[in-house]
Amino acid sequence: YANIAIYSREPEVLRLIDRKMKEDPADFVPAVINRLLVKALVFCGYETVAEELLADQPAGPEQDQIATSFAAALAQNGNPQAALGVVLAIDNPARKAWALWEVASNFKD
Repeated sequence: YANIAIYSREPEVLRLIDRKMKEDPADFVPAVINRLLVKALVFCGYETVAEELLADQPAGPEQDQIATSFAAALAQNGNPQAALGVVLAIDNPARKAWALWEVASNFKD
């Protein structure tokens, strides 16, 4: 469902995701859905909500992975400055390098 929102870029699909997650939360792995949800939120015009979702995550590898998805989505959506700002906030050097690669590979030509 998150991929449908990502590719359709339609905010209405986010409501469907929310409903499905509430109906059967066992089908959704939080770590995976959060990364996909951040991308979907950015592509549907809800960057602020995606940023809040990232801020609500405890510090650690999961937050770094969500930050990487957030930064890549921002770059792909045409906001490279904001994407680089997210990357610079990642503490883990290996994850920061990976996030930088993700951002660079998603810059629009």
